[in-house]
Amino acid sequence: MLCNVICGSDGLLVIRLDDVPLATEKESRLLLFQDMDSEQESLNCSERISKAQLAISLTVDEYNQTIPKESTPTAWQVLYADRYTCQKDAVIPSHPDLSFSILLFNADSAGNPLEHFSAEEAGLHTFYFLLLLAYFIASCIYFKPLQQALKKGGPMHSILRVLSTVLALQGCSALCSYIHLAR
Repeated sequence: MLCNVICGSDGLLVIRLDDVPLATEKESRLLLFQDMDSEQESLNCSERISKAQLAISLTVDEYNQTIPKESTPTAWQVLYADRYTCQKDAVIPSHPDLSFSILLFNADSAGNPLEHFSAEEAGLHTFYFLLLLAYFIASCIYFKPLQQALKKGGPMHSILRVLSTVLALQGCSALCSYIHLAR
């Protein structure tokens, strides 16, 4: 398996493994290469594996690896290898497939790769606070006239009820979003 990942400075590579005993039995590892050029195509299997810049042994269910700092974003190629990778003529036992996931987190402006788009950085707290404030002020101003119009009835009564309900639901949605971001 070969896949490409692109990473800026201070990236975090998270590998989640589904079957640790199988990976340990197969001596599974992930090899990361920065530049797999045509020169490496002429190398034999074991020489190519030894040229990896990073080797990650898959022995735990979750593994975090900090990617070395680079001045520009860099493409990394990830290659899966186990103890049977370079054995052409050997009898390879039948094992089920090993499944894992690879997640790459690039750091935000504060250098933290796990809080990539924090609410404070994006200004969402302030936005939802101002939106809630506007809803509160508007409801204080228009509550009495709206209540009188709803009691009075008329041809627009049903439309006025629907619009009032929609505005109340939007206000509740903004409140829920603000509470969610405040956690």
